[in-house]
Amino acid sequence: MQWFSNLMEGLGVECLIGEMRILKLLAEERFPAIWLPSKELQDLRALLRHRHQWVRMRTRIQNALQAIALANGLRRGTSL
Repeated sequence: MQWFSNLMEGLGVECLIGEMRILKLLAEERFPAIWLPSKELQDLRALLRHRHQWVRMRTRIQNALQAIALANGLRRGTSL
């Protein structure tokens, strides 16, 4: 749905998103529109999600390497 909203915004068309059951409210200009984040905020959120995925991957790899090292007796004191 976001691509459609971006397309309409690019064409200069105001797009209200909601349920079809409240068409009466729209006709009465009492439509409870939902808030959509700006393109900048959407981009920031996408970057944060991407970074979170990389951090999770790094943590999994570090844990796997530590498990391998411990299984092979490579522990020196409290650290690897």
